Amino acid sequence: MLMVGYVNRDAKRRGMNVALWTLLVFLPNAIGFILYFLLRHPLQMNCPQCGTGVSARYNFCPNCRHNLRPSCPQCKREVRTADKYCPYCAQELPAVTR
Repeated sequence: MLMVGYVNRDAKRRGMNVALWTLLVFLPNAIGFILYFLLRHPLQMNCPQCGTGVSARYNFCPNCRHNLRPSCPQCKREVRTADKYCPYCAQELPAVTR
């Protein structure tokens, strides 16, 4: 019963269909638990600009269009917002991505 409660609360945190996953947990031979842990969504995060909850899979905030994953203009690899130079190709990063 503890696992049913865990799946219920975890599905709510991840923005998934709570009723569906709670019912699927009751499938025989723990198939529901296995499916849940294989198919669950990543945890949501808050946009640093507007605070809206967004999926960790998004590149831009759907509310304010803030770039959640800035990239290097030359090699297109992801960089941190505090970087002045790309750690992969040494390209100077424009002030927009900082």
